[in-house]
Amino acid sequence: MTPQEGERLKKATQALDQGRLTDGIKLLQDLDQEVDDFAVNRLLSKALFDEQRYVEAYQVASRHLGDYDQSHELAHFFVQLTIKNQFFIPARRFINLAAHLNDDELALVDQAEKLFTQMGTQVLASRRRQFIHMGDYSFREQERRFNDGQKLPLSDYLVGTKFLLRDPDTHPLIKSSLVQSLQPLHLNEEVTMLWIDEKEYSLNLAQLKPLGDFVVVKEGERLLSERYQDQDPLSYQTYLQEFYLQLTFLYPFVEQAVLNAEAWIKALVTYSTTGNEEAVLQAHRWQERINSLVARLG
Repeated sequence: MTPQEGERLKKATQALDQGRLTDGIKLLQDLDQEVDDFAVNRLLSKALFDEQRYVEAYQVASRHLGDYDQSHELAHFFVQLTIKNQFFIPARRFINLAAHLNDDELALVDQAEKLFTQMGTQVLASRRRQFIHMGDYSFREQERRFNDGQKLPLSDYLVGTKFLLRDPDTHPLIKSSLVQSLQPLHLNEEVTMLWIDEKEYSLNLAQLKPLGDFVVVKEGERLLSERYQDQDPLSYQTYLQEFYLQLTFLYPFVEQAVLNAEAWIKALVTYSTTGNEEAVLQAHRWQERINSLVARLG
C-alpha cells in the first residue's frame, strides 16, 4: 500500500470511529477497488456487517477467506457472517478447517440451524425441494441450486446429497462438488455414488481426503511443473487447468482412473494414436470420457 493509499485508509478509519458508517464504507469501497489488502478487507466487511449489509459483507470477506483464520476474533467474526447469511455448510467447513476455532462455534451453527428449521418453514421447504430436484435441469441451473443448497441445515443437505449422488441426471461435476463440500466435515456417513463409469460405489465421508492429498495428483503437478513451468508458462497454465478439471470429474475416485501419473500426463499433452503403451492408451480413454462430460457443461 502506497503512502497515499495509507492516508485514505486512515481517513476511512476515522470516519468509522466517528460513527459515520456510510462515509467510511464509501471510502473503503473505493480503496478496495484499487488495492488487494486484508486491512482494507477486514475494515470494509466489518463496517458492512455493522450496517446490516450482510450479503455484501460476506462477498467482501470471502475474497480473503484464509486471512480470517489469523486469530480467534477474526475467525469468530467470519462464522458470525456466514450464519447471518444462512451459509450453514460453508460455516461448518470453515470451522473444521480453521486453526483458531473450537466446538463453541459449531454450537452457534447448530443453534442457528435449529432456529431456521423452526422459523423458516416455507423457505426451508422450498430450498429442500429445489436442491433435491436439481437433476431435472441444465448444468448451470444445477450449479445455481448447488450454491443455494449451501444454505440448508446439515441434516437436510445430507439427505439431498445422498439422493443426488445416485441420480443419473445429476451432473458429475455437481456430484464431485457435493462430496468435496462435505469432505472437511469428517462425517461418519455412508453414501453411495453413481460415478462417471456408470457404476455405483459406496464410501464413508469420514475417510475422504482432499483432492490435493492424492499421490498421483502431486506427481502430476510435479511433472507438469518440471516440463513446462519455466520453458513454456502459457502451456503450463493450460495443461494444469485441464488436469485439475479432469481430477474434479474423477473425485473422489481419482486413483481408479489415474493409475500412473506419468502416463496420464503424457496422454494429456502429447497423445497420438500410434506408438503409445497401454497405460497411456488407458489414460486417454478416461480423458475422452471426461471430454464428453465437459461437452454437457453448456
